[in-house]
Amino acid sequence: MKILFLVFKDNEKLEFYQLAPLYLEAYCRNKIDMSWDIEIIDIELPKIYEQYDLIALSNCFFDYNEFKNLCLYLKNYCKLLVGGGPMMKFFDEKLLKNNVINGICYGPGEKPFLELLKSLKINKEEAIKFMENHQSWKTPKTINKEIIFSELSEEELNDIPYLNFYLYKQKVMMTTLLLQEGCNGCCTFCTVSQIHTKTKTKTLDTIKKELDFYANSFSKYFYLVDDDPFTDWSFYKPILEYMVEKKYKIMIQNLQWNSLFEEQIMLLKKIYVDSSINLNPDAGCERVYKEIVHKRGDFKKIKKVISLLKQYKFTVVIKILIGYPGETKEEIDSYENLRQEWDYDNIYIDQVLPFKDTELRKICDDNNYFYEDMDKNIYEVNTPEWNNNWLKNKIDYLMKRLN
Repeated sequence: MKILFLVFKDNEKLEFYQLAPLYLEAYCRNKIDMSWDIEIIDIELPKIYEQYDLIALSNCFFDYNEFKNLCLYLKNYCKLLVGGGPMMKFFDEKLLKNNVINGICYGPGEKPFLELLKSLKINKEEAIKFMENHQSWKTPKTINKEIIFSELSEEELNDIPYLNFYLYKQKVMMTTLLLQEGCNGCCTFCTVSQIHTKTKTKTLDTIKKELDFYANSFSKYFYLVDDDPFTDWSFYKPILEYMVEKKYKIMIQNLQWNSLFEEQIMLLKKIYVDSSINLNPDAGCERVYKEIVHKRGDFKKIKKVISLLKQYKFTVVIKILIGYPGETKEEIDSYENLRQEWDYDNIYIDQVLPFKDTELRKICDDNNYFYEDMDKNIYEVNTPEWNNNWLKNKIDYLMKRLN
């Protein structure tokens, strides 16, 4: 069985590998006979030179018409076209209603994907029938189906075979290593806690074995991924100590700043591959952080963490989201003073997006704050406090003022 997995790159330079296709391949590897290709693409139509049994798409971009044209083009080269990932949900219903795609998988994909391949091995009709009946898939005929996710257990997560990073033809410096998936927080904007019912963690033994295997077979430089930005330091400490001992190098997706103290900084300094560290408070002031975003942790600690990082000569990059319903104009205006509040080096400010099935989206839908016109590629949030145009102009202004 021939499978092509298409991954959309976030920018011109591929820095880290997306794990979704690698975990699907690893989970299915010894359970069904298949050949597996991964291609990294942008919004231009890729050149396909052969026929595939299945083409799968991981996430997508926000231009519905471009994505629709891509799907219609790809259907000429496969028996079945499917997709998944949280961003797909922005226009999943329209894709299905217009029969642009054969099926969309919701939530963790390993188990549903394997079952799909088994049914497709029989024929296309069996595969479509499977998706129509399975709890994690929707098809053009089952758009309104209630979805139930098919999650891996913690034991199954620790049991997945090693990933084959060589499936990516475009090589990058770092091996992406998943430490745990899921998050026990319930941030209003986040899809992670909607997809995973609880945090599932790899054991220290599993992590050490993966580090050694990938260091010997691929790269000693690691990009550590952890869905929960408030994982306790006791989880990270033995991992970092082991990496120091083995002289491995790392970058971290989410720095666990709420439990950060000098011992952690000293370990990071020994093995961190870059001088720059990202801090993602996801809000610009304490009230929004606590009452609207529902983040855990002490917002006031950010200032102390920045100061500590700077003492150890790290470049500090802050990332915040603005535009939450309930966030006032006065609060957004006050972010002009963040440079005086936080002694960072760079700051990135973006508009929060109301993903489906999040608390943020429910608030927007209940109050008619969210407007979308997929054909015109328009996605806007307008509240009684501010409108979308004002917010975009404010973001542009803040980015210039604060950098």
